[in-house]
Formats: sequence, C-alpha cells, structure tokens
Amino acid sequence: MVPPSLRDADRSLRELARRVQLLGALSPNNFGSEVARLERAWARGDAESPAFTYAPAPDLSDVPEVAARLVEQAEGNGALGRLYQERAGELALEAELIGARETPAFPALAQRRFDHDKIVMEEADRLAAEWGAGEEETSGGPVVRTDDESDPRSLVRRARAELGRLRLPVRITVVASLAPLAAAGDRLLQIAAARDVSLTDVERTVMHEVHGHLLPMHRASVLGSALLEVGSAGGSEGQEGYALLLEHRCGFLRGARARELALRHVAARAAHRGEPFPAIVRLLLGSGASTETSIRIAARAVRGGGLGREAGYLPSYLAVSAAVSRSQKLEEVLASGRLSVTAAEVLQRFLPAATS
Repeated sequence: MVPPSLRDADRSLRELARRVQLLGALSPNNFGSEVARLERAWARGDAESPAFTYAPAPDLSDVPEVAARLVEQAEGNGALGRLYQERAGELALEAELIGARETPAFPALAQRRFDHDKIVMEEADRLAAEWGAGEEETSGGPVVRTDDESDPRSLVRRARAELGRLRLPVRITVVASLAPLAAAGDRLLQIAAARDVSLTDVERTVMHEVHGHLLPMHRASVLGSALLEVGSAGGSEGQEGYALLLEHRCGFLRGARARELALRHVAARAAHRGEPFPAIVRLLLGSGASTETSIRIAARAVRGGGLGREAGYLPSYLAVSAAVSRSQKLEEVLASGRLSVTAAEVLQRFLPAATS
C-alpha cells in the first residue's frame, strides 16, 4: 500500500512518532489528586494553582535532525510525500513542546500546534459561545462507577462488551489519575478509576472511544501505512472531530455534553493566551460552571504549562462534518486512520482499500 519510493519515509515516520509521545510527556502523574486538592482549596477561598508532577522528559534533542532527514526521504513524491513532510514538521514541533514543558515559551508553542484556519477557528469560537450559553445541568438518572466490574452498566464492562462484539484486540486498564473518563491508545483503552457517571456518559464514551478511535486505529493497522497508524499532521484532532461527529449522529452532542465541550474550548484558548490557572477558573465560573467543573476543565487546559489540546476539537468537528457531507468516500478514509480532512482528501486517491 505504501509506494516503494516512500517506504524509507514510512519507516522513519513510524519510529519518530514512537519517540515523540506528546500526551504521555505532558500528562501529570498526579492529575486526580491535584484536582481534588484544588477543589478543597477553592472551597475555603484559596485560589491555588495545580502543582503537577510529570515523568522525566525524554531526550529529543536530535528530533529536528531526524525530522529533516524524513523530509528529504519524502521529497519528490508529490502530494503524498508532502503529507509525510508535514507530519515530520508537526512531530518536531511536538518535541519542542515537550522540551519547553512548564516554561514561559510553552503556551505560544501549544497555540501553534493546535491552531486552525482563522475562519474555522472563529466559527468554532461562535459555536462554543452558543453551546456554552445554557445553564449547567445535573443528571437526575442512574449513576454508575466507571470501574465497577460487578455492574454490567459500568464503563469498564460496557467497553469490554463492545470491544468483544467488534472483535478488537484491545486491552483495558483502569488508571487512577486520568484527566478524561477514558483515553484510547495503541490497542489500549484506559478508563478513569472510581468516577461516578451517568448511563448516558457511559454509552457516549463507548461510542467516542471505541468507534471514534479504536476501530479506526484497528483499520489503520490492517492497511499498514504509518500515515494512517501514527497519523497525519493534524490527525489527532481530525480523529477527535470524527468521534464528535459520531456522537452527534447518536444524539449525544447536546445539553451537558455540548456545554462541556464549549467550556473546554474556552479554557484551551485562554491557556494558549498564557492566562494563569486562577484566571481560567474564574472565566469558566463566569460562564455559570460550578467550581468543580471549572477546576477540572482548567486543569486539563494547563497541563504541561498550557497544552490546551481541546482548542482543536470543535474546529475539527466542524471541518469533518462539512467534509463528509460532501463525500461518502472521504468519510470512509477518515474512519480508517488518524487523519486530518486535508490528509484524507489526498489519501482517498491512493487508498482504495481503505474504503472496503
């Protein structure tokens, strides 16, 4: 599936992506305990900021040189080769971000990484304002514990059942300090420990993580291209946009969920502007969010010093939604890897197998 002229670049991209693990390097070891501490501090009137701890950062000093070699390997391969070159540049930027963790340079680098076309970003800002205008909702329905193995309705049990139904070779682990309810990785689904969630959140999370992330990852592994497996430039956000489209189609992208995404967008944009944690919390409080919600969302946004990864979610949702409305084949390609819309538009000419 990978043309002979790009096989060296494909191998190099796979190896470089294996080394540059942005979320792994910028995910605090103590996220859950810090959020709990902050909730107690703010409840007594102390506007404290998180004191996150991280695993030691890897040595990525040679990444710019490695990325430059990858660019050379992909030269002369037209639009397909440019996808490899663009992803090499993105990985070099991510390595720079890891190296700048918790420094004043971090927010501007994060903004570069997760920025979008100005018009699309402005549309996402308007959507966030619309979705965030409602009052915070509370669930009156049944609540289950995410990791309750005795309850077939729990997130861990429902995810395992869906993975089994689809026959996906994915391992589930329960993680004590995880920012989201769940996070998908290479043949791995992490589930946050001991969270009380609604049954709607369970079903939405299963749809998002299994069908929006793990199933496309599995298809990518069968097709065997590094661009599909480790992603194109903007591919992680593109896959998030695709997963949100699936949520929309199932009726999940409304109410409390829509408001949550809007608040995350606002917090991420503030983090990229370099606003401190207390200011972001107060911004969310001013939108009507509870103290607990404001602290949790602001803490996600300031990971690493202002990662604000969620700034890319709504723009990608808008871009993916518009693109698939024009082309069924394009959706089939997006559902076969970790791709931006731009990359999928190129790859649909090269990957007929992705649509089977």
